[in-house]
Amino acid sequence: MNSSIPQCILVAEDDDMIWELGIRKLFTVLFPISKLVRARNEAEVYIAIANQKPDLITMDGTLADGSQGLAIARELRTLDIQAPIVMLSAAGMSGQEIREAGAQAYCLKMDMSKKLPGIFAQLGFATEQNPGRSH
Repeated sequence: MNSSIPQCILVAEDDDMIWELGIRKLFTVLFPISKLVRARNEAEVYIAIANQKPDLITMDGTLADGSQGLAIARELRTLDIQAPIVMLSAAGMSGQEIREAGAQAYCLKMDMSKKLPGIFAQLGFATEQNPGRSH
């Protein structure tokens, strides 16, 4: 399978500690040449989508403004946004909820470093841990 490296990754995450010590650090290792764009709330998600055209989106379960990640994912699909969406949350989500929202995968935040490389590989993205064959 050919793998690609995402040029731009949108990370919807409101928690500064999780962003700095978890997501940003991990994604910098996995995708060192990709641009990371952070959105802290629903409005920033839509601004980033319009301005950055991400190849990959990770979405927190609940953002600081109270917006729900699954609802945002569902809305992005109605807007015909095709980038894969991976839900990241501290709480569990059902497979049915994820599929109905149009997201491709789900990962508990505490399992990110172990599971995200495999999830990204399944979505067709090459990482430093799983280089694949770039095209």
